[in-house]
Amino acid sequence: FKISGGNYPAPWNLIGESGNMEVNLTWADMNAQGTDDFQFDNDVFDPNNSIYLNGDGEAWAAERFDIAGASSINSVDIHSINDVAVDVTIGAFGQVGTLFAIEPMYSQTVTLQPGWNTVDVAGWDMNNSFLIGYTFSATVNAGLDGSDGGNSVVMLGGGWDDWMETALSAGLPTGEWGVRANITYEGAGVTYNVYRDGAQITGGLGDNSYSDMGVENNVTYIYAVSATYSDGEESALSSSVEVTPQAQTVHEEYH
Repeated sequence: FKISGGNYPAPWNLIGESGNMEVNLTWADMNAQGTDDFQFDNDVFDPNNSIYLNGDGEAWAAERFDIAGASSINSVDIHSINDVAVDVTIGAFGQVGTLFAIEPMYSQTVTLQPGWNTVDVAGWDMNNSFLIGYTFSATVNAGLDGSDGGNSVVMLGGGWDDWMETALSAGLPTGEWGVRANITYEGAGVTYNVYRDGAQITGGLGDNSYSDMGVENNVTYIYAVSATYSDGEESALSSSVEVTPQAQTVHEEYH
């Protein structure tokens, strides 16, 4: 089993709001540009939620960064749950076809002190989704925040696995690894396509929003969005949302 990242990421964070005979949709702006700090953890790391290997060798704990287009990693923050200084390898993994590579595109050996550690990695240039992680072993623990996870993955053998699925099947703690990054991103230069109930209703949109006026009240519709890249390739569909338009006189009251 391997995690498929896809060469052409689909839009994410699709939100639908109902109106009177209309549905208003918004989603993440894949053409946005800038420099931001990316954080998925809740900054609560219990030593009881640490993971280590029962045997020889090393494994990788990583976070998935779904960024569309070209980007550059400026710095990486790693949280060490260990109570002494430990030596680990940190690395960034790009994609090979539709899968995340098992060999890092960039890597370096660092010494982690207990708590948060900032590592300057200017020049780690990536494209589309990628992973950033660090090694752990029988003597180096990897810490989790105990949340529901969603971006955490692990490489215990020959490929990347979703940590949530791995943890639940093995009765282990879930959560996000303590991996953050400061990233400069350029945007993907895409247009968007909107689907209602599996059929495309519009395409070639430059904005990350759309108002569907061709709907009826009190009928539930299912929406999804795809992105078309500059080479003409269309991504898979985003996660779908269900929306039921209602007249403005319909409202909920409670006591």
